[in-house]
Amino acid sequence: MTVKGKTYYTYTYLGRINGFKKVKIIMSWPENALWNKHALKCFISLDTELSTKQILNHYLKRWPIETFFRETKRRLGFDK
Repeated sequence: MTVKGKTYYTYTYLGRINGFKKVKIIMSWPENALWNKHALKCFISLDTELSTKQILNHYLKRWPIETFFRETKRRLGFDK
């Protein structure tokens, strides 16, 4: 699958986990790092109607924002 000009291998699971409602889980590796455990990224979506590509596009845009908030909380003590 190609997202923003980069190619990834993906595996998508659709089903229930631990008794929760249905989720979509995507395992993704960059094209040049297939099965490299350090390159693996997993994404979970409660919106099972979204395609794999839509979910990856969403996380691609959202990931820098989430990591910014996590690091800000951790480094500045906003989580305490």
